[in-house]
Amino acid sequence: MKTALYLASGLVLLFSVGCGNAPTDPPFSPPIIWTGALTVDAWIQVGDEVVRPDSMRLEFNSVDSGMVANPHVILDLPEGSYSVGVIALYNLVTYTSPRRPVIVVYRQINLYTTELLQANVRGSLEVIAMKDGVREGDSISVWLDRVDLGVGSNPWTINDLAEGRHHLIVTSHAGDLQGRTSEAIVVAEDTNSVEIAFQEIGLENGMTAPDILGQNTDGSVKLLSDEQGKIVYLYFFEYT
Repeated sequence: MKTALYLASGLVLLFSVGCGNAPTDPPFSPPIIWTGALTVDAWIQVGDEVVRPDSMRLEFNSVDSGMVANPHVILDLPEGSYSVGVIALYNLVTYTSPRRPVIVVYRQINLYTTELLQANVRGSLEVIAMKDGVREGDSISVWLDRVDLGVGSNPWTINDLAEGRHHLIVTSHAGDLQGRTSEAIVVAEDTNSVEIAFQEIGLENGMTAPDILGQNTDGSVKLLSDEQGKIVYLYFFEYT
């Protein structure tokens, strides 16, 4: 580009001004993401003992992350606030921790430890009597966890049960038949079935004694089957 400069003497001085490239913005740099890590550690108070389930279902920022090991480490999290919820199964019982806010700090392994509490979840149990001569609709008596539920028909569905293992004693009214199990398992929000295999009961030598329930002098409840395999002396008396 040429520029004219008028001097006082009337002369015109021409000179050139070099034209380079127009200035540009500096090269683009992506924003720096400050990341950290988060360790989620879940535990359950069982009596005087603290236990940790081997695995848990993790809800991270309201997204189900599936089953993970306990404890679980999440890497490369941008600094900020997150929500964490935990569900775990221990001894066939569901324990939960509601979603809570967790802060992740840059360049730190942040620890989130949470106590799991037993969930108030229930299920149903269908008791099915299995034995030749015991038909659908026959009358059966059921003891559940040492509580007499009375007489019902076969099969019998018991509703609103806490999940976990339950003890059953079932007696058929179609004959001298009785069955028991301590492995009647209830899973939450489901109808679970248990088949009771009956055996003949009686008081003759070599026969299985009928299961009976009695109260000790200290008020505790005792089943005869609690002493299975032992020699038991029973003394029946009447008092007023």
